[in-house]
Amino acid sequence: MDTITISGYTFTVPTPFAAGHVCTEAEANVLNRQMHANLRRNFAKRVEEVLFSTDSPTQKQAVTISLQGELNALSTTYAFGGPNPISAEALVIAEQIVRQSLRARKLNVTDYTKAQLIDQAETLLAGPQGPEIRSLAETRTKMIRNAAAKELARVVGEGR
Repeated sequence: MDTITISGYTFTVPTPFAAGHVCTEAEANVLNRQMHANLRRNFAKRVEEVLFSTDSPTQKQAVTISLQGELNALSTTYAFGGPNPISAEALVIAEQIVRQSLRARKLNVTDYTKAQLIDQAETLLAGPQGPEIRSLAETRTKMIRNAAAKELARVVGEGR
C-alpha cells in the first residue's frame, strides 16, 4: 500500500505493480501507447529539423530512412520514468545558459514561458554545445552524489 494526497487529503492506495509483474493485454497496450507518445514528443523536433531542411522528395525519403535508424536506437534505450539525473542537470544548465543569453541581449526573461525556455534549452542541448553541457552535468551530478554520500555518512556517524 502507498499513500497519495488529493486536494490536501491523504488516501491509501494499492500498489499492485512491481518489477516482474506480468501485464494484462490492456496494461501492455496502455504502456505501449504511452511509450509511443513519449517517443513522438521526444523525437518530433529532430524530425522537423531534418525533414523541413529539404524540399526534395528523394532527399526526404533518404532522410526518413536515416531518421528511422535514429528512432530505432532511441527506442531500444527508452525507459519509463523521469529523466536520468545527468539529463535533468544538463537541461537545468542549458536553461541557465538560455536565460543568460536573453539577459545579455537585453531581453526580459519573464516575457518567455517556461515551455519556451525549455524548448530553447533542448535546442541548445541538441546542438554543438550539447556534449560539453552534458559533460558538465555529469561532473555536477557526481559532485552532488559525493557530497550527499559524505553528508549521509556524517549524519549516520552522529546518530551512533
